[in-house]
Amino acid sequence: MGPLARGLAHPVANLALRRFGGRRTLEEAAVASDTLQEVESVPLGEIVALPGAEARLTGSDTALAEFERELSRLQAPTISHGAVRRHVLENCFVHGAGFDWRGGGYRIRQLSVPRDLSASAPRIEAATYAMTALSHQFFGHWLREACSTAVLAPEGEALILDVPEAWPHARAYVEAFGLSPTAGRPLRVERLTVYTDNSYGSHRVARMRTLRARLGTGARGARGRLYLERGAAGSPRGLADTDGFHAALQRLGFQILDITAARYQEVAAAIAAADLVLAIEGSHQSHIHYHLREGGALLTLMPADRLSTIHTACALALGFRYGYVVIEPTPDGYSVDLGDLEATLALLDA
Repeated sequence: MGPLARGLAHPVANLALRRFGGRRTLEEAAVASDTLQEVESVPLGEIVALPGAEARLTGSDTALAEFERELSRLQAPTISHGAVRRHVLENCFVHGAGFDWRGGGYRIRQLSVPRDLSASAPRIEAATYAMTALSHQFFGHWLREACSTAVLAPEGEALILDVPEAWPHARAYVEAFGLSPTAGRPLRVERLTVYTDNSYGSHRVARMRTLRARLGTGARGARGRLYLERGAAGSPRGLADTDGFHAALQRLGFQILDITAARYQEVAAAIAAADLVLAIEGSHQSHIHYHLREGGALLTLMPADRLSTIHTACALALGFRYGYVVIEPTPDGYSVDLGDLEATLALLDA
C-alpha cells in the first residue's frame, strides 16, 4: 500500500464513522493536552462613545442572540477570555479541507476526494497547525489569530499556515513576521500539534506583541490622523457621499489611505505614522493592531446594523485607546454624522 492509500485510510474511514458512530473528539484523540492559559476575567477598559450611542445599535450580521452578546460586551465592565489549550495528535492526515485523525477530523468545508486527496502525501515527523475555521475564511482572523498561533511552532518543526494569494497583503505579512509555512497538501504528520484559542487573553496578546516587535512597532510618538479606507475589500460596506466625507476628513487633518490600492509597506508606514486611526468596522482594521504605536487610538465607524466588538476587545487588550461612532444605513450606503465624529474625536483626544 502506497503513502496516499495509507493516508486515505483516515478520511475514508471517518466518513463511515460519521455515518455509523464511533467518532472521537479532538480531546479524546489527543495523546497529550495541556493548558497554556486558564480562563481570564479582566476589566475591559474604557470605550469612548457619545451618550446614547448604544441605543442606536440595532443588530449584527448574524443572529439576534449574537447581537445581544455583542451589545452586552459593550456594556459589561469586564470581559472573559477563554482558556488556551494545546493538543498533540498522532498519525494525522492534513489536506485542503482540514485534517483527520483516527476516528475524527476537523473540516473547514466538505472533503473533496479528487481535489484534496489525489496528490502524493509526503510524511513529516512533526507539525503545528495554526489555522482555524474563521482564519480560512477571513483575512482579519488569519492575521490576528492564525499568525499569532504560528509563533508557537518550535524552530525546525513544520508550520501549517495557509497563505491565500487572494489576500494581497498576506504573503508580505508572512515574510515580515519571519514565518516559514510548509507548502503543499496533503501531508501525513506523525505528531500534529493544534491549539484551541478563541479569545484575546494574555497569552494571545503576548504573541501579538512578539509579532509587533518583529515588525519594529514601537512606542507612541507620532501625531498624525489616518483614515483607513476599506475600498472594495471584503463584503460591501460603502459610505454615502464618499467624496463629501473624504473632503470633511481632510479638513479634520486626516490622511486617507485606500487599503485595496496600497502595498503592505505603504499600509505599515501610514499606520505607524499616526496617533489615531479611523476605519469602518471590518477585517482591514487588523492591520492597525500590528502597526499602530503603543498608546495610539482606534476609532471605529460602527454600522448600526453590523455591530462587532472583536476589534474593541483586541484594541483594548493591546493597550490602545478605543472609541466608536454609530453610522446609519441608507439606500446609498452608510451615513456618517460629522458632528458625532468631531465630538467623539474630542473625547478621544481628551
